[in-house]
Amino acid sequence: MGVFPDAALRQIAAAFDGRMGWYIEDLTTGQVHQYRADERFPTASVIKIAVLVE
Repeated sequence: MGVFPDAALRQIAAAFDGRMGWYIEDLTTGQVHQYRADERFPTASVIKIAVLVE
């Protein structure tokens, strides 16, 4: 696995006109990346992520 683009994603989030957050965990290494992961967000189109993964 390559280097996670944490700094680039945080820049995108800072420029975004709205709220975003993420929690990403690599199940093989246990490595975790998170940003505002403790906040609640409406689900909206989040279900599309599960469909995309399949």
